[in-house]
Amino acid sequence: MKTHVFKFLSAVALLGSTAALFGAERPTLASLLSKADRQIETAAHQANLNSLDPARLAIDKALVLDPKSSWAWYYKGYAAYTESILQEVKHDLAAKESALNEADHALEKSIELERTGEALALHVTVLGSLLRVRGPESGAQLGPRMGQELAEARKLSPKSPRVLMVAGVSALFTPPQWGGDLHKAEKLLGEALVEFDQEKTAPPQPSWGRAETQVWLGMTHQKLGEMPKAKSDFEQALLIDPDYAWVKYSLLPSMDHSSKP
Repeated sequence: MKTHVFKFLSAVALLGSTAALFGAERPTLASLLSKADRQIETAAHQANLNSLDPARLAIDKALVLDPKSSWAWYYKGYAAYTESILQEVKHDLAAKESALNEADHALEKSIELERTGEALALHVTVLGSLLRVRGPESGAQLGPRMGQELAEARKLSPKSPRVLMVAGVSALFTPPQWGGDLHKAEKLLGEALVEFDQEKTAPPQPSWGRAETQVWLGMTHQKLGEMPKAKSDFEQALLIDPDYAWVKYSLLPSMDHSSKP
């Protein structure tokens, strides 16, 4: 907590000095959050926890400019969720849960300020991770909420590629007896990729997720036993981002190893 307070105060001081030096060139909310969007995705792909620091600083600056910006709170949640993934890679489960709780709080704040499909969909992802951390006993509380929020997200933003991605991932990992369906996941993730190709967003709206969607489609094809398609999906993800560590060092090598006699 002291670290976050220090970083927030540093952001206040830095904004003040920037304004004094450059006057009208002071960073805007949109430019700060667009920067955070790119930096968080880069940190996630490169599996570099330290790379989240510049993104967090940009978000703190944005919250100084507008503490009631739903998008600033959205990116705060996105950064914390990404940290939770990277803490899991480090096998620090306590830090993972702490980051998920931070993401949950930030996204609830974003949704309280403005109910957007983007924030609701990301919150569904965070709740799913919290369910896995807290265990099956939390399913009775979190499961119905996830279903309700995903349905609302799809109603509010039916063409959002990130909303479609979350819906596809949900269909991928939900057990069949609870509504999961691999072919439904394949369809939704394919639709998400089409929407990514057509998406024209303006900051501070998010733009992340295309490479991740390609990976989830590859994992869907793996589960369907369609290995050539899965490999092609993973290779496509690397074309989008050649530094995507999960694909480069884990997913593709494991496929190559499994195909050897």
